[in-house]
Amino acid sequence: MGRKVCLIVVIILLIALGGCASTSLSSNVKLGKADAAGKTFDLAKGGTLEITLEGNPTTGYTWNQVSNNDGVLKPAGAYTYQQNPAPAGMVGVGGKFTFNFKAIGVGATQLKFSYQRPWEKNVPPIESFELNINVK
Repeated sequence: MGRKVCLIVVIILLIALGGCASTSLSSNVKLGKADAAGKTFDLAKGGTLEITLEGNPTTGYTWNQVSNNDGVLKPAGAYTYQQNPAPAGMVGVGGKFTFNFKAIGVGATQLKFSYQRPWEKNVPPIESFELNINVK
């Protein structure tokens, strides 16, 4: 009888400890177009965020950051662009714009990007990307 009671106590303790386990925050998050539409993501302070968006600068369109709280997410340098492989003799192939951020402060920010031609003033972007980031 003593073994059964001991076993039950151990099971109850394991269940209780499982409920106390903290969820770990992501310290390195990579997101893309499919993650847009106002979704919210949690990021650990000190972590990094990478946003990759497809585009084609040979058309004049580029992705530009429109909003962000730099006290929460600080851009880690200028964006990079990597062209997709192109068949021989083909020009004007698209590629990927990559933006990197460092989570420097606890808080929330809405990160927005627009895809438009920089010289076309008062013309809405043809695409946009936005999401919410909570740094904890």
